Amino acid sequence: MFKKISASMFALILICFFLPFVTISCQGKDIMNMSGLQMATGFEMQSPAAGLGTYPGMSSLSKVPAQKIPGTLSAGLAFCFAAVGLATTLILKNRQQRHLIPAISGGLGFLLLLWLKAGTDDSVLKQGSGMIQVNYGPGFWLAFLLFLGATGLNGYQYMEERKNKT
Repeated sequence: MFKKISASMFALILICFFLPFVTISCQGKDIMNMSGLQMATGFEMQSPAAGLGTYPGMSSLSKVPAQKIPGTLSAGLAFCFAAVGLATTLILKNRQQRHLIPAISGGLGFLLLLWLKAGTDDSVLKQGSGMIQVNYGPGFWLAFLLFLGATGLNGYQYMEERKNKT
């Protein structure tokens, strides 16, 4: 039963990376929404002026090229640890390893999301001069809580296996 719960938690974490993770807003207006996968792999952001069309005096602005936003290491690694947690839960036969590796993967994923949040907040604070706000979406918070839950569940099961073995 715990195997199915653990596998489900890690599968849900992977799904969370397709949901809205971060919204950047300026003076209450959303500028950019990013999924966890976009934060992990990077994406191309169109210039806000690119969709305005051609108006007198605006032709040079509408030719602004798209800007490549690089992925963040912490989001990419968190995604990888969710995949490792899911795979080891399903594949490994040794009960202790089947609980220990997912517990470690969950804990590292949790810490990486904390690192992602701290880095994003710090970057926006420095670059935005207080004008830009970061809001974390349901994908981020759900992945955060599921990583924590997977760590606790698998850690508990690992400790029970060790206790029963001695």
